[in-house]
Amino acid sequence: MHAAFIVVAIRQHHKSLIFSVMGAMGLHYIGNFSLFLAGMDLWNLGRAIWYIITILWVQFHFIAMIVVLAYFQFGDLTGLGFHISGRARCPECEAIYKRPLFA
Repeated sequence: MHAAFIVVAIRQHHKSLIFSVMGAMGLHYIGNFSLFLAGMDLWNLGRAIWYIITILWVQFHFIAMIVVLAYFQFGDLTGLGFHISGRARCPECEAIYKRPLFA
């Protein structure tokens, strides 16, 4: 996840150094937010429930950071498909489409 934070800071620094660093710090804060809520024991859920929420939160955040890295690497993330560079032609209908990464 930290690699994604660094990539966000580096890739966006040409726009604004302050906003690029704040973006990376914001992503880090979002990743740790469940720990903050668990420390407050928000809604009195108890330690065991917050443990489960934190595990799920971190896994979701990890997947989201993979999507961020994929976006910076491949550029075009449309719908649920990740696309790599290059196009293909459908042999049946002759339509041109972007090749999906997970085909």
